[in-house]
Amino acid sequence: MMKNVFRLCVAACLAWSASVLAAEPPLSPAQVAYLKAETRKADEGFIRDVAMSLNIPAMTVRRAMPDKGRITDPVARLIAGLENDLRRPLNDDQKQRIRDADQRYRETLAEAQRAARKK
Repeated sequence: MMKNVFRLCVAACLAWSASVLAAEPPLSPAQVAYLKAETRKADEGFIRDVAMSLNIPAMTVRRAMPDKGRITDPVARLIAGLENDLRRPLNDDQKQRIRDADQRYRETLAEAQRAARKK
């Protein structure tokens, strides 16, 4: 019985240490600065894409953007915010252009994160 408990504890410790070793190390200060700058560029690119696709000022898009870190779907929140600010519903094509811009934004952020790890 004690042997089984000991084996189980050893197996659990090995599994835990393997998962810790497999985790990526934290970013260096230089990598964090790079990622922060690239994120800022991606944010501005997203705002510019949405503003140009809807033919509205970038400030209107900025004002309608939800706070970062919200649990809800940020694209749905942005669409609702824009419809509220513009006082009219967006058509399906406009909503799809926002979703497309969001997809490009997410791809840009993923690439920036991969690039930051290589810096």
